[in-house]
Amino acid sequence: MNQPAGPAGPGSPPAASGGVSQTGGAADAKETRERRRFRIGTIIGVAGVLLAAMQVEYARRQVSQVPPQTPPAISAVSLEEAIALASNGRTDEAMSAFAQLTVAEPNNPVVHANACGLYLQLNHLARARQACMSAVLTGPTNWLAQYNNACVLALEGRTKEAIEALSRALAAVGGDASATLTRTKLAQQASADQMLKSLRGEARFRTLIATQQESR
Repeated sequence: MNQPAGPAGPGSPPAASGGVSQTGGAADAKETRERRRFRIGTIIGVAGVLLAAMQVEYARRQVSQVPPQTPPAISAVSLEEAIALASNGRTDEAMSAFAQLTVAEPNNPVVHANACGLYLQLNHLARARQACMSAVLTGPTNWLAQYNNACVLALEGRTKEAIEALSRALAAVGGDASATLTRTKLAQQASADQMLKSLRGEARFRTLIATQQESR
C-alpha cells in the first residue's frame, strides 16, 4: 500500500498542478499588466490624435462661419475721366469707371445717362436700358437722360414712346440761342442719329424736328 506523499522538502521540486505555477502566474500577470498599459497608452494616443483632428475641424468650421469683412470702398473716378476713357476707345476701363460712379453717385442722372450712352455705343442694349431707367428715374427733366432713353426705345421698336421721350429731351433743353446746346442743335442731332433712324418715317417725328428747326 502506497504511503501518502508528505510535504515537499526545501530541496524538492514543486508539485505538479493543473493550474499555472506561481512563478509563471507572476510573469503572465506582469505581461498582462504591460499589455494593458500598452493598450491604454495606444488608446490615449489615438484619442489624442482624434481630439486634435476634431479641434482642427472645429476651428475650420468656426473660421468658415465668420462673415467676410466688407471690402473697403473703391474711390470712384470722376465723370470727366470716365467720359474721356470712353471717348478714347478704352471701353473696358470706361465701363469699370461708370460702374464705380453709379455706386458712388446713385442719384446722379448725368452719370446714369452717360453710362447709357456708352452701353448704346457698345450695343449692350440690356445694360443701356437699365442705365437709362435709372437716369430717367433720378432726373426726369434731364435732357440727356430723355434723349438716350429715346434711343433705347427706338432700338427696341417702341416708336411712340421713343418720340415722346425725344420730345421731353427737346423740352428740357434751354431755348437760349447762345447756349452751347440748343433745341435746334439737338433736333439736328436727332435727325442724323442712326439710333433714331427707325423714327424718320413717322410723321410726328418729322413734325417735332421741323418745329425745332423753324424756331431758330
